[in-house]
Amino acid sequence: MKGIVRYIKNNVCAIELENTFYIIYEDFVGISDVGDIISGNLENLGETNIRNESKNMDLIGFLDDIFLNEDEAKEKLSL
Repeated sequence: MKGIVRYIKNNVCAIELENTFYIIYEDFVGISDVGDIISGNLENLGETNIRNESKNMDLIGFLDDIFLNEDEAKEKLSL
């Protein structure tokens, strides 16, 4: 599955998926930017490796929340 980083706060990303849901991903590497395209297994909670297609890099992090709407995702980031 693919998604686009829409919001970031303190290396925590809200990523909008192709199915229009949002996920919350803690980027341990901290190199993602708003607008980056992300791919990988984006629907299972826990520690995971995903790919930042825009930067051509693998990321290590933690998938905290899935199946959020945009308002819920922004709330998780305290935006």
